[in-house]
Amino acid sequence: MDTGELATPGSGGGLRDVLRSRYLLKLLVAKELKVRYRGSVLGLLWSYVKPGVQFLVFWFALGVFLGLNETTPNFPIYLFAGIILINFFSEALSNASRSIVGNGGLIKKIYLPRELFPVASVWVSAVHFLPQLLILLAAATLLSEVMQLKALSFIMRTVMEVGILALVIIFQPELRKILDQIGSQKLANLFNIGRGQEAKSTDLAILQTIEAVNSMSWTKTGALIIFQREDDLQNIINTGTTINADVNAELLKNLFYNKAPLHDGAVIIANGRIAAAGCILPLTGKQNISKDLGTRHRAALGQSENFDSLSVVVSEETGGISLAEGGILKQHLAPETLERLLIAKLMPEEEEQKPTLVDRVRGLISK
Repeated sequence: MDTGELATPGSGGGLRDVLRSRYLLKLLVAKELKVRYRGSVLGLLWSYVKPGVQFLVFWFALGVFLGLNETTPNFPIYLFAGIILINFFSEALSNASRSIVGNGGLIKKIYLPRELFPVASVWVSAVHFLPQLLILLAAATLLSEVMQLKALSFIMRTVMEVGILALVIIFQPELRKILDQIGSQKLANLFNIGRGQEAKSTDLAILQTIEAVNSMSWTKTGALIIFQREDDLQNIINTGTTINADVNAELLKNLFYNKAPLHDGAVIIANGRIAAAGCILPLTGKQNISKDLGTRHRAALGQSENFDSLSVVVSEETGGISLAEGGILKQHLAPETLERLLIAKLMPEEEEQKPTLVDRVRGLISK
């Protein structure tokens, strides 16, 4: 018997699973940061009180009381460097060690790469460590300039220049996304340009999709529909055939008709319109998923692991309706449940109720 292709049940890919689940990792990091900083600037500042108090205590006890401040040149900088490094490693180690046990209930209920939790904890510790490191570099650079330490000054200036360049290179995708939002989406939202039309298009797209999904579920017609959110899906759209049409239930059913040329791929819905059909999606790398799940479900999971989009699946074997988000697949959904989930994810109430600049100005004038 040839067992070369068999895999041990429950085995994972280690850190490779973390790379495949980047969106889920981003959600975990965002959750931990929100809990840590209480979602406010005051929470962020308060989290630095402990290292600040530690610095003052050690500086007074060792520097002033024991006289190290006079015998050791630049003692405060050495002290601050030691404190932030020790805090970073101790915090990262302790939080990463407790992360799996603390999320044991979640791990037992659904499959998740266990490595996600310690990696997220280390990432959060690094986010907390970065501002302290910048303060240390700035203080060392300023001191070297004031005391005319040419060698140290040259080293620190080089570190700062290379560090800024490295940050730009490492975070280039995030910076590009922020600039894109500032240049287009955020500006439009600021003046309420097209917000009503966009909400109306999204609402219509959801209604027509639910109607089509309900019908295809009864006829057991396989379907895979992707709703674009913040992440740009242009690379995925380029793999299919451009449609650029309003979302219509009959059109969706015709696209997924089992003898139609585009029925095997995914339909991408962006900005309330069908952007493309027959698109190719990345498959999930998870090995511990049910053997009953076909290629469409694996593609839906893979898409949700790499992007923040929503993936709607109709099984051609059972007619079951599923929704994938953040690497998690919700199965056996009723059409009404799917509709509520799509509305909650694509049309959040807080975004609809958020006043724009024009609303504020109009309110001031009316007063």
